[in-house]
Amino acid sequence: MNAAIYEYLTGIKPVGVETSSAVLHPKQVTFLSAKVGSPEVLYIDRMFIWDYAIAGWLEPLDDLFDSKLEKVYHPEVLSACKINGHYYVVPGLGKGMMCFYRKDLFEEQGIGGPPKTWEDLVEIGKNLTLDTDKDGNIDVWGWVQAFSSEDPRILFENLWSWIYSQGARILDPKLGYPNLNTPEALNALTFLTDLVNKHKIASPGITTYGDKPALDQFLMGKAAMLGGWSWNWPRAVSTFGEDKVGIFPWPKSGGYMGTPEGEHASILDLDAWGVNAFAPKWQKYAAKMWCDMYRSYQGQWIETCIENNFGYIMHIYEDPEVQKTFPIVKVFLDYSFKHGVIESLPRCADIAHYSAGYLGAAVLGKADPKKTLEKIQKFIDGIFKV
Repeated sequence: MNAAIYEYLTGIKPVGVETSSAVLHPKQVTFLSAKVGSPEVLYIDRMFIWDYAIAGWLEPLDDLFDSKLEKVYHPEVLSACKINGHYYVVPGLGKGMMCFYRKDLFEEQGIGGPPKTWEDLVEIGKNLTLDTDKDGNIDVWGWVQAFSSEDPRILFENLWSWIYSQGARILDPKLGYPNLNTPEALNALTFLTDLVNKHKIASPGITTYGDKPALDQFLMGKAAMLGGWSWNWPRAVSTFGEDKVGIFPWPKSGGYMGTPEGEHASILDLDAWGVNAFAPKWQKYAAKMWCDMYRSYQGQWIETCIENNFGYIMHIYEDPEVQKTFPIVKVFLDYSFKHGVIESLPRCADIAHYSAGYLGAAVLGKADPKKTLEKIQKFIDGIFKV
């Protein structure tokens, strides 16, 4: 819809280059590293914003922002758009991490409500891990989330929620780069490992699930609770009905096993738009108009209310009329948006690819979590201290 509006406003017909999300980043790296000026507009996952900007592949977009405009957006999102004091991308669309549960299963087991802390998750998960046909095999797992070691981005990203829910962050301000050799990261990986091996409320198959397979487990009735993205909600409602499925914020650590009190934190995934620094001058202007249109109220409203993605203008979520007309917007606000955390991490893709196999082995109990994180951090230190 935004593409049609852009053509109507400018007379310029945008021509997209379609590709799968799995190969988008490698394709972009190929033509940008060769200084090819087309495509002029780049669709960039937040994981790669820092790398593209530092490499000199993105045109600065400071002229699209000012101090008044900065107050319009979610406070976390603009920090991810700005690298070394300059804006290189504008907010496009996103999604938020939240949790889903089967109300009907909770009622059947006499459970009053969804978990608020890690400890709650463990105890409730045990009561909802069920062998319904009494054949000795688990038919319903208490918890499922995507933790596929075959997709490094998914595995690395899903570890973040457990770090953030302790009130911690991954980017170390003193080091200036990610630090996973921390007590909070160890707590997070140990907890995930325990969900599978100690508490046995998550299937060992968790390390094979991407975002959609994890959702499928939930929709097929094979899991009572799901940690996943906001786009899962409409699909869950259409499958079970709104009376049988509910949402809750990501559980905070709550002091469990010596962890901090923590916070309800939701990863906000930012898919941003940037301008190819190697594009011809006049095409850069056209690309900037695209970015300007997309980060406008209208562009962000369409993404939030019509496409059911996350726009990043706060007023959209706080507007009573919008909430009344589009109830899903209030759901996004309450269970994800107001708890949102965005980090744009340098060299994120390299770290994710290196760490995937090691993290997957740790979750399955095949590697020590502490030694795993030490090994990953040694790799990270090597990247930034060369």
